[in-house]
Amino acid sequence: MKKVIMLGGSAKRRFFKDDRNAEIWTCNGQQSGVLHWLPRVDRAFNLHKYELLKAYGYSFDSEADWVREHPETPFMTMDKWPKYLVPNWTNWQDFPWKDMAQKQPRGMYHCGTFDWLVAYAVHCGVKDITIHGVNLCLESSEPMSAQACLEYWCGYAEGKGCKVTMKPDATMFCYMQKNLTNLTYGIDDAPIYTDKRKDGMGGYDYRE
Repeated sequence: MKKVIMLGGSAKRRFFKDDRNAEIWTCNGQQSGVLHWLPRVDRAFNLHKYELLKAYGYSFDSEADWVREHPETPFMTMDKWPKYLVPNWTNWQDFPWKDMAQKQPRGMYHCGTFDWLVAYAVHCGVKDITIHGVNLCLESSEPMSAQACLEYWCGYAEGKGCKVTMKPDATMFCYMQKNLTNLTYGIDDAPIYTDKRKDGMGGYDYRE
């Protein structure tokens, strides 16, 4: 495994190009929902301890169904889920966060799934990472430090000789600013953001 394509929930189909030499990684059950158009998934992740997910009120159903229906696809978690969710754990793999934390600088500096994934890719010797659909500064549910953390780990990956590519459906490594308007919610098209990057998406895009 030398190349990986990582997809977040905001990935757009028209920016995705399959590469049979790369593994496709997804997380948090998105492969059974918003990323239903993917040609395949080579590795799926849910990087939260089970008891925390339970406390958050996380819905396991669709993700557990997908794991049962795809026994050939590795499914990586921080710890095992109960057997009533995933009775056959033949495809389960333990995410090696403890080993990574010992071997990598700032190994416990993680604020989201994708910075863990980038660190894991480097841990596995990956030399080419492409990221789709990650918009951490624009998601209200993400911690304030999430984007800075992911950018740190991307820089770490590049320092290790790994090429990191952000597709137009990901808002990383760009200058962000606030804009004031007189738009009225519910009456005007009031986008969450506008994308003025030369290679960006333009206005807020509601399509896949």
